[in-house]
Amino acid sequence: MKKNFYYLIEETKQLINYKGRIFIINTVILAIIFLLMNFFVISKYNMNNIEAYFSRNIQIKLLLKDFIKEDKIIEFEKELIKKNNIDYHSYNARELAIKTLENRMNLSISQRNPLKNSFIIYTKDIKNIKEVEALASYFENIDIVEKVLFNRELVTKLIKAKETMSKLKIKMNIFFIFPLFIFIYLVFKLNFINYEDELSEKYKREGKGILVFSPYFLKKLLNIVLAWTISLLFFSNFYQSSEKLLYDMSPNINIVVYESLPKSLFLNQLMISIAILIIATMFVRIRGDK
Repeated sequence: MKKNFYYLIEETKQLINYKGRIFIINTVILAIIFLLMNFFVISKYNMNNIEAYFSRNIQIKLLLKDFIKEDKIIEFEKELIKKNNIDYHSYNARELAIKTLENRMNLSISQRNPLKNSFIIYTKDIKNIKEVEALASYFENIDIVEKVLFNRELVTKLIKAKETMSKLKIKMNIFFIFPLFIFIYLVFKLNFINYEDELSEKYKREGKGILVFSPYFLKKLLNIVLAWTISLLFFSNFYQSSEKLLYDMSPNINIVVYESLPKSLFLNQLMISIAILIIATMFVRIRGDK
């Protein structure tokens, strides 16, 4: 076993030394592809967060009638939990609202004021304005609700923005990420075609077996891992620098910080690329004696 392993390593070393220029070019090409892929994948991840932000801001405010008993409010909250297109809700008690306002204004406010008990309803899976209007109509018929408030113009814009983010993510997959993976496949397919004559000679000399093909496969695997590592180092430095520049420009510009990015976003690229490498090897023709 050790002998076979050392044999593969030695063969791979000879190939890298003998065709060093091809190895370096492949590594550079793959590193550039991975850099582009990192940019688009992280952009898509940030779009997910922006889309979620738009969704959270599609809200309805309910002003409750005066002197509502606590058990009525609890019963209403239980009904809200059952609604499919409501993500969560926030109850604002009148007394707490008055106290907060008093603290901010440094005044003693009378109980005779327009503040009321209220609910903020945060929706989810909203596709169009009609769904929001249907929710508003439902709340208007609840006996403890005095008034339903929502900004129709703002909600319409948020729904449109949410739809735009969703379409952009799909187009990014179709026009950028998928073609880059296809490019990886073509790079390796072309490389293996270049080695077919050498593979054929080794096939004749050594017979069938994994040892004929393994040195080439190991070299390509090394190409992927090395290029992926280089791209990750460059991209992490670029992304973290961008975070700092954007924050210095305006703290209100929020992008996902590098430390909180799921590392699976990068590992998935490595795994998929190795799978593409395996697929590329399945189409290599090794010509034997007629």
